[in-house]
Amino acid sequence: MAEVRWTLHALDDVENIAKYTEQYAQSYAVILVRSFFDSLMQIERFPKSGRIVPEFQNSNLRELIIHDYRMVYLIKSNELIEIITVHPSKKPMQLKL
Repeated sequence: MAEVRWTLHALDDVENIAKYTEQYAQSYAVILVRSFFDSLMQIERFPKSGRIVPEFQNSNLRELIIHDYRMVYLIKSNELIEIITVHPSKKPMQLKL
C-alpha cells in the first residue's frame, strides 16, 4: 500500500473549497471535504485507478472525480503518491510540475 501525502497547495485548495461551500450549505461542505479524504483509501490501494489527466497524458499523473472537483495526484513511486491539487472540474486546469 502506497503512502499518500498532500501538498500544501492541495490542502489550501480543500480549505478554500470548504470555506466557499459552507457559505451556502454547511452540511454539504462537510460531506465534500469528507469525500476528498475518504478517496485516499482508494488511491492508497489502487493508485492507477484514477484516470490519466487528459491535458497532460502522463501515466503517473492521475485524477479522481469527486462531486464537481478533480483530485489530481502524482504517482512518484510504488510507495509514494502526492495529491497535487483539488480543482473545480468546470474550470481549465494549469499545473506546474
